[in-house]
Amino acid sequence: MNFDENCSFLIQNLFILPPLHIFLSKLRHLNDIVLAISLLALKMSRLFKIAIGSDHAGFNHKEKIGTLLRQLGHEVIDVGTNSEDSCDYPLYAREVCLKVKRGEVHRGILICGSGIGISIAANKFPGIRCALCHDSYTARMCREHNDANVLAFGERTTGIAVAEEMVRIFLNTDFDSIHPNHTRRLQLISSFESEDL
Repeated sequence: MNFDENCSFLIQNLFILPPLHIFLSKLRHLNDIVLAISLLALKMSRLFKIAIGSDHAGFNHKEKIGTLLRQLGHEVIDVGTNSEDSCDYPLYAREVCLKVKRGEVHRGILICGSGIGISIAANKFPGIRCALCHDSYTARMCREHNDANVLAFGERTTGIAVAEEMVRIFLNTDFDSIHPNHTRRLQLISSFESEDL
């Protein structure tokens, strides 16, 4: 392969990797192998253990998002629901949020019909910063400005393509800790959780 073909190969395989020996056998030059290893390390540093849950109204999106996450190499803990039979979203919000709060997973994803009810339930748990998002902008801002650890959206209000893009952004965006305003505001929010009102 020439340089352009090598770059194209690396980009195409950054998120869907074949077995390592096949991947490296395609690379002919030492520089290509060094670049490949760097890209692999970058990919590995962005792999998460993620808890995902939904009620009946978010079940189909949950299944598709779970498949996407596994294809990207993340470990998925699916807390249910497991069908479109009517159920209560607070129970699934609780399961995901407890796993995030206890450090059993890195982040959580919650889905119901509109995303409203399940995000309200999630934000009752101290230490949980659940963001109800609708597009790529809100998904990015919830991470950069609010350090959200749980993403919520609605199956009835958000198409699957937009939902998948939001999930990618949510997992690949870091909190902007450089600006002290963001950190100060999060500290204020945390202080409210310990107030005896």
